[in-house]
Amino acid sequence: MRAAYEDRDGERYATEATLTFDETEGYDNDGIRKAVWLARYADLLKDWMIDARAEDHWWQLDDPEPLVNENDGIAVPPEPSSSTLSRWEQRSVPLAVNDAYRIAFETFRETFANEIGMIGDTALEREIAILDLLSR
Repeated sequence: MRAAYEDRDGERYATEATLTFDETEGYDNDGIRKAVWLARYADLLKDWMIDARAEDHWWQLDDPEPLVNENDGIAVPPEPSSSTLSRWEQRSVPLAVNDAYRIAFETFRETFANEIGMIGDTALEREIAILDLLSR
């Protein structure tokens, strides 16, 4: 890792450090593991909503790739585009899950269920029920 900056007098500074991670663990604790998976879950749902609200549905475009796909996984949702609506306003659209997102929800559900078992947080079972509903 390298960090560099320039102060207001034009002096440049930099520092470097080597970081190592224990690949067998991956997370320092269950709280971090839970936060990572909930963030990925939120990104998945946001991507689905963005694709569902697209002016022209993604499957009708020249580039038929949704934000979530098998090759790239879950994308970080893009910032809202400028429109007449504010950041917090969205137009209503019917609830629909196409095949691409049905598969994404099923795949995420399987992995998320395993993580819930490792974390031991049964409150997350509600999210599994939602993923089951979206997968149908």
